[in-house]
Amino acid sequence: MSGTLGRTRYDFAWEILRVFIEGDSPIDLPALAFDERREARKFLADYGYDLDQEDERDEAHRVHLEAVAFIKRYFSDGLTLPAEVERPQDLVDLLMWASSPERDSLQMWSCAVLRVMHTVSHLNHTIRSEFYHEIKRQILDRFSHHIFKDGETGRLSLGRGPEAVPLEGVYFKEDKSRDSLILKLLHKPNNVAQDVYDRLGIKLVVPEQLDALMVLRYMRKHNLVIFANVTPGRSRNNMLDLDQFHHRFEEENPPELDFEDYAVQHHHERVQAPDLVLENPYSSPEYRSIRFTCRHLVKVQSPTFKMAQKMRAYLQRFHVGPELEAMLEELEERSPREQHFLFPFEVQLMDLHNHGQSLNGASSHDEYKARQLKAARLRVMGNLLKPS
Repeated sequence: MSGTLGRTRYDFAWEILRVFIEGDSPIDLPALAFDERREARKFLADYGYDLDQEDERDEAHRVHLEAVAFIKRYFSDGLTLPAEVERPQDLVDLLMWASSPERDSLQMWSCAVLRVMHTVSHLNHTIRSEFYHEIKRQILDRFSHHIFKDGETGRLSLGRGPEAVPLEGVYFKEDKSRDSLILKLLHKPNNVAQDVYDRLGIKLVVPEQLDALMVLRYMRKHNLVIFANVTPGRSRNNMLDLDQFHHRFEEENPPELDFEDYAVQHHHERVQAPDLVLENPYSSPEYRSIRFTCRHLVKVQSPTFKMAQKMRAYLQRFHVGPELEAMLEELEERSPREQHFLFPFEVQLMDLHNHGQSLNGASSHDEYKARQLKAARLRVMGNLLKPS
């Protein structure tokens, strides 16, 4: 797409066509393609923000304020945000300026703000967000109930008794900060809030590589993760070579040797997996782990049914006529007691050696965030950064 640049009577907006045909992300568009304010205003209404409706107009302004604050906090170092973009009289102005054939500062800044606004809007409308506290409780409690700490030694384990697996550390990921979510979406190629798989998760650090296999066996046997709900294509392993372990255990050891005996004999052996083509270009190849995404069937009480029950309890103190009783019954019948849906969470397994590596150098979290921030800034600000 070239904005209004080079338009003919057949307005194809070529770059926008690539969003439909080739799957390009809309936040990578260099310009928009609105000719008239009426057209831009209707687009906003169809997008979800009818500026003639007070509540939707107020919501759109809140999205704009958050986007501007985010850019000033993370991206505008050394750059000056134009006052008209920071405080537009009408949000339609941003769409019109972004459609200008003159690729000047006003046009580029409008595009930058709209990219972040689009991301914030998607985040605001992530499904099931109203149930997030209960989702977090149901998923993470499944794991916490299987984590034990020895009262004498202070050592952690997954499970207890003969099947217990020693742990060096347990880290629950209960949510990303809002800024972290926005930043992650801005550097994700598809930029879709529903595809943030690691808002919830758990990382288990084990003493040695073989212990990771014992953890997976424990999780499978106790259904901490349901193998049928593991998300295809989301599993990554660059920590150990499963085929080599399998071959050694099945082919090179006598049949009477069980896995626990094998683990004792080969506990400290390291068989590193080959390097992977990283799906996240901002991750370091030195960050070695086993990661997979699973979905858990969450069951939450319907808010509508809960409200109907409260109304019934309150009205029981009074005489409830047949008409009101019929209305309550209809409300309860139309509201299922529970809503069920699958929610993703991530599991990471690391041995102590790789965990130590991840805390320092190129694979550290700080280094990862720095690379992610740099890439997101370049994507959002675009040509505004070229002079520097």
